[in-house]
Amino acid sequence: MRHTAASLLFSAGVDLNEIRALLRHTRLATTADVYVDILDEVRRSTARSMDGILSRLYSSSVTEK
Repeated sequence: MRHTAASLLFSAGVDLNEIRALLRHTRLATTADVYVDILDEVRRSTARSMDGILSRLYSSSVTEK
């Protein structure tokens, strides 16, 4: 249940440090490495965010030339 709760909270955008506090871990690495499974939805969202960042950087570098 702790794994599920941590994974769902993380996928909902809850800060990893807040999840750490909720699970009462002293180390953030414990929460990140053991309890939070990165869901496919989170991976896709991260990839879309990076695509947007890189697209904006590319667009601004092309218009500056």
